Amino acid sequence: MLLNKIIKNLMPVCLGLLFIMIGYNDSNSASKFAAIGNMDIETLIERDQAVSLNSHQSKEDGFGNILEVFSESDGNRSQVWAKHYNVVTESWSSHVKIGGSDAVNVNDPHLVTDSFGNGLVVWSQDNGDRSDLWANRFIAAENRWAGAVLIETNTVGDAYDPHLVGLDSGNAFVVWKENNMVIARYWTNHFHAETGQWAKASMVSDQNVMSASLR
Repeated sequence: MLLNKIIKNLMPVCLGLLFIMIGYNDSNSASKFAAIGNMDIETLIERDQAVSLNSHQSKEDGFGNILEVFSESDGNRSQVWAKHYNVVTESWSSHVKIGGSDAVNVNDPHLVTDSFGNGLVVWSQDNGDRSDLWANRFIAAENRWAGAVLIETNTVGDAYDPHLVGLDSGNAFVVWKENNMVIARYWTNHFHAETGQWAKASMVSDQNVMSASLR
């Protein structure tokens, strides 16, 4: 295939792992393929072609391991899924649902990784009454996700538009908008890598930021 020919031509001038992602999305399905260095195959890494792929993100650590995170929608509900590529075994893990359920919609998943290969994902989750902010952490040393946790406690309005920044140490900061049905304010929270815990959410602006956006 043309893709494999391109990879083989590039291999002499590339060191280590060559990772090429190709994606397409139409009204009925979405596919995501990976061609991995010396593997003469195309590997389908999306879970289900009967759903729509959204908000795809991938991060590679310094060793060539890769974390993939994306939301999938079946037309009714969207959920967050993840997949992990192991450079030693040259294989992808099975898909793991890391956020959402049949009763909620997930939006805006954001992924960051640290120098140890750990990953952190934050997303907005709509349960029908309001949107909350949730997070999950990939623990590289144990090759598992720790489990989804709620990182803000607003019970009146919506928490949305999260922006996540990660540090090499594994610590991370997230800023988002949160409204009380009247005005919206910026809030923030901090993830402590040493303890594996989130701090308490705090407001960083008492002014209305309803129409503002973070960059």
